[in-house]
Amino acid sequence: MHIGSAGQMLIMLQWFRLLITPATVSLWPSPDSTQKAMTSSPPSGTAPKPGDSVAGLVPGSTPSAGVSHRWVPVVLPVLVALLTLGFTYLYWHSEERGALAKREQNFEVAADHIAYNLQDRMATYEVVLRGVKGYAEGS
Repeated sequence: MHIGSAGQMLIMLQWFRLLITPATVSLWPSPDSTQKAMTSSPPSGTAPKPGDSVAGLVPGSTPSAGVSHRWVPVVLPVLVALLTLGFTYLYWHSEERGALAKREQNFEVAADHIAYNLQDRMATYEVVLRGVKGYAEGS
């Protein structure tokens, strides 16, 4: 893998980390909020009213958040699939560029070798023709 594509992967990883864990909404509960949710219980004899918010009872959420996390099971697998597909494309593209560069280099070496062989053959023919010319002039 080339250095350029590694840098691109690092940028994508940082972007993905920021996308998954924004500062305003916590998708995974922290140990402190889980412990608070387990220990806190409503006063006995009171039941939640139909209009009451249950956001404070869900671990990892705040009463003011009011954000539904129903999209996470739908979007997260698609996001992970697209991210891994992106990594796969970057790796493939990097390797394809490397293979192309190697093929171009092999072509250049082969062309230089053929040109050298042709020059050598022409020099040999030139020597033979000069010898035939000298023989013809001497006869």
